[in-house]
Amino acid sequence: MVESTEQYSVALIGSSGGGTATLGHTNPIELLNTVHKELCHLHCDEDGKVCAGLSHAIFVSICDGSGFDSLKKDDWLPGKNKSDVAADPIAKLYSVGFHKKNPDSEDQEATGRLNVQAIKGPLSEINTEAKRLDAKLSKILRNNHALISVSSEPTIIHADSLRSCSELSIPVTGSGGTSISQIAELYGLPIIGAQGSVASTTHTKARGWAMGLAREWGMTYDPKHNHQDGSCVDSTSEVGVGQETTPLPSLKSILEAALPSFLFVCIVLRFFGGSAGDNRSSLIAEIEYSLRYFVPGTTCSILAATSRQSSSTSQSSQDQSTILLSSALAGILVSASASQLNDNSNEGGSALAGLIAGASIPLALSTVSNLCVTYHMTATMTNIICGGGVGIMVGMIMHLSSAAYILSICTGWVRCIIRFRRITTPETNGRLIANVFVYLQKMWYDFASRPSMSKFVYAQDLQLNEFLPIPRGLGFGFGCIFVYGSKIGWYHSIFLPLIMLEMDSSTGQNAASLLGAIDECTLVMVCAGICAGNLLLPHRIGGSTSLSWQALKTNILCGDFIEACYPSMEKSRLINVAAYLAAGISTEVIVRQRLLSSAYIPLPLSILISSDRWGMIVASSFAFGISFVGTIMANTIGSITKKSDDKGKE
Repeated sequence: MVESTEQYSVALIGSSGGGTATLGHTNPIELLNTVHKELCHLHCDEDGKVCAGLSHAIFVSICDGSGFDSLKKDDWLPGKNKSDVAADPIAKLYSVGFHKKNPDSEDQEATGRLNVQAIKGPLSEINTEAKRLDAKLSKILRNNHALISVSSEPTIIHADSLRSCSELSIPVTGSGGTSISQIAELYGLPIIGAQGSVASTTHTKARGWAMGLAREWGMTYDPKHNHQDGSCVDSTSEVGVGQETTPLPSLKSILEAALPSFLFVCIVLRFFGGSAGDNRSSLIAEIEYSLRYFVPGTTCSILAATSRQSSSTSQSSQDQSTILLSSALAGILVSASASQLNDNSNEGGSALAGLIAGASIPLALSTVSNLCVTYHMTATMTNIICGGGVGIMVGMIMHLSSAAYILSICTGWVRCIIRFRRITTPETNGRLIANVFVYLQKMWYDFASRPSMSKFVYAQDLQLNEFLPIPRGLGFGFGCIFVYGSKIGWYHSIFLPLIMLEMDSSTGQNAASLLGAIDECTLVMVCAGICAGNLLLPHRIGGSTSLSWQALKTNILCGDFIEACYPSMEKSRLINVAAYLAAGISTEVIVRQRLLSSAYIPLPLSILISSDRWGMIVASSFAFGISFVGTIMANTIGSITKKSDDKGKE
């Protein structure tokens, strides 16, 4: 390792461009910091050469986001006689390295952020100031500098700095086709690794510029390396965790994040699903088909890709648009692949396929992006390949490998098992595993159909030949398990993901969830009953009445905040028993009637979307009434006991 270090630095000149087609130019500060960070990855251990990033920058942006193509050149170039400066569009000049450091600049540089100065004013005045700074830059440039031109104006505003580059043979790179062509022609400068601007991002361009300069200077571009010299410390050191990355969110938590879209799709499909029959030419049927099969998978794909991308420090925030493009394409393709299973006789869904596709997108994007940089692709071509090609590639891989189809089959099996429906055997894939489930279901059906078992099972739907007999008492036990599990963390890890999978790609009266109905009754309505009891007859063991009132409103109007009843359940054994009894009896009604519904929505809407509205009213009434009566009894006994204790003390 060479002890002496030879530092190279880079200056950036330019503007937000003509049509502002380049993604990321609307945030100039982020643009400058991203370029600075990528340049800090350049080094050569053998010669001791490193790049210190951006030392100077002059960047002009119009405040309203419009492009320079909409303006007449004579109107905004400095040196032109203008009678009405006030008519100029308002612009900002962002500069680095031309001003004295303020006390806050050291803190910014310690975290890898540039000390960017900004002034605002009419465009002609801003360009006059930019030309003045460019003249100063021309005297600063040395042989160990490079220049990045981002849609710059080379004839007047940045003529001085470009002339210096020509005299000193300073390498120039950049983007903006018109600008780069003029620079090459007017100043005879070779352009190193020039990048396109259309449909490109700040990150893809910055990597391309860094790679071009690395080849020119004989350095290595290593994204894992960062020059440890004050202003180039990687921003992860800001929080004192070194290179430690944020843990990736689990697929279960990502699936739960899709709950809003699943709920509203469920509501729409409950009231409009199936109304057009099999006539797919009608508008309603087409909308139903898209909501049922494409929305769940595409939503999950986008959420999985963006959630996992944001947890990784290896991707720039400027790649968000590319992530969205790729994940949307992959989600649509895998949803289409998964939907081939769904017909009147088979169950399926696209959420699992969307999750897997979306989770694969960040890694695929990182790999393909690195390959594009290695093979010197332009920023525009890199973004086209990443934004379009990666999503198509992931979707096609999952389609051709039948992964989306198999995951759809698994979703259908989960739904059938939860609802005690017969599992149908697919004609092409998954026959072996499906046959195992079918055989086990047949054994249960034959056993439960015996005359001696008629008293122990609910068999009212067996004549439809698609349902399985349900043991009596199973609902009661499961209701108690639901309450207990919600206290020890099973809700978010087991129950809610299963609710989401059960709702996936269902329609009509089957659009909601059996587990969702259990959730509404055993948790929401039980909590509402306990809180109502505490309001009607407050007691010291019942907790705060203000909390009970807030919780009751949230339970009834939002289907949430079920934790409010836990203190009362913990302090009173009678309330706890009443809660379990209410949950058990209400779930027994739900299971017997095979009711489908959902929590997280107002109670009236939960009843309206139910497959059996009167049945849902009965189940909700049992859950609310039993817990309410139990709370009243517990608080009454507590009040009497307290009075007796007070008399005893007297």
